[in-house]
Amino acid sequence: VKNEVPGVDVEVEQPLAHLISHMISGNTAQIAIKVYGDDLDTLEKLANQIKAAIAGVPGVSSLAVEPIRKVDEIHIKLDPESLAFYHVDRAYVGNFIQTAINGELAHRLGSGARAGVLAAVISFGTGLVVLTIALLVLPSWRAQLRRLHRTSTLARWKLLGGTAGALLVASQGITVSTIGVSLFVVAIVAGSTASALWVDHIGLGPAGRSHVSALRVIGAFITLIAVIVSTGVLTGSIPSHLVLWLALLPLLAGAATSVQQAINGQVAIHSSAGVATWNNFLVGWIALVIAFAMSHVLPGAVLGLPSAPWLYLGGLIGVAFIATASIAVRVIGVLTFGLASVCGQVSTALVVDLIVAPDQVMTSTYVAAALTLIGVAVVASARRSS
Repeated sequence: VKNEVPGVDVEVEQPLAHLISHMISGNTAQIAIKVYGDDLDTLEKLANQIKAAIAGVPGVSSLAVEPIRKVDEIHIKLDPESLAFYHVDRAYVGNFIQTAINGELAHRLGSGARAGVLAAVISFGTGLVVLTIALLVLPSWRAQLRRLHRTSTLARWKLLGGTAGALLVASQGITVSTIGVSLFVVAIVAGSTASALWVDHIGLGPAGRSHVSALRVIGAFITLIAVIVSTGVLTGSIPSHLVLWLALLPLLAGAATSVQQAINGQVAIHSSAGVATWNNFLVGWIALVIAFAMSHVLPGAVLGLPSAPWLYLGGLIGVAFIATASIAVRVIGVLTFGLASVCGQVSTALVVDLIVAPDQVMTSTYVAAALTLIGVAVVASARRSS
C-alpha cells in the first residue's frame, strides 16, 4: 500500500493497541476524515459536502458525519465598581454562583421536588461509586468493614448517619430556589450549632462529654452572628411566611448534621474513616432513592439526564468532608469542628478577596472573619477548661 499510494502511513497493531488508538483519536471508524477549524457551522457544512462527494465510491459503507454539539457557556466577570455600589463582596456573589452551579443538575433534570431529590441521588451516587471501588480494591477496608459488622459495642442505629447527609443535600435542592442562599446558610449553621451543643453535652461523639457552659454558648452565638454578617441576610427584605416555613427544613438538616458527624466518628473508631464514609454514602443513597420514589406523588417532572460530565462530580467534595469530619470530631468534638469549618469558609473568602481585589474588601468581611476566629477560640478555650 505504501508503494502504490504515496503519502500513506501504514501501521500494523495488536487489538489492544488498536483500541487505544481509537480512544485517542475519538473515532472508532476504520477510515476517518477529520476537518479542523474554528466555526462549527462551517465544519458541519464541509463535512456534509465531503460525505456527498465520497458516497459514490465503490466499497464505502456506513458513511456518517459525527454529530457536532454546541455547549452553552456563561462567563461571569465581576465589576469592582458595581460590587462597591451594591455593598457586596466577591464571596457573597460567589455563594450565589456556587448554589446556581449546584442546582444546575436539578434544573436540567426537570422540575419540582422530584428533580431536586434525583439530583441528590446522583450526587450521593457518584461519591458512593468512588468509595465502593476503593472498598473493592483495598483489602484493609474490607477487613475493617467485617470488623465493624462483628462488633457488639456499637449500637446499630449509629450506622444510619448518612440519612442526615441525605436530608441536607435534598433540602438544598428543594428550598434554595425559594429562600435564597443567605437564609439557607444561616439556617444550616443555626441548626448545626444548637445541635452540636447538645451532642457534645450528652457525649454522643467519640471525643466524650463537653457540658454546655456559658463560654461554649457565647462562642457558638458569636459564630452565628459572623455568618449572618457575612451573608448579609439582615440587609434584605423581611422574609414571607412561606420562606420562613421552608427555612425550617435546612434548620432541621443542620441539626441532623451534628448528630451525623458524632455517630460517624464512632463508626470510624470501630473501623476507619474510609469505611465510615462509605457506610455514610451507602445509607444516604438508599434513603434518597426511597425519597425519590415517594416524590412521585408530588408535583414535578424529570425530563432526562444532562450530558455535561461535570454535573455528576458534586459527591466527590462530600467524600472529603465526611472523611475529615469522622477523624476530626474524635479530637476536638462536634461543636468545635462545626465552628472551625465556618471559620475556614469565611477566612478563605477574605484571603481570596485580599489577593484578587484588596481595594474592594468591605468592613463586614473583616468583621465576619474576626468574629468567627473569636467564636472558635472561645469554644476551644471552654473545651480545654472543661
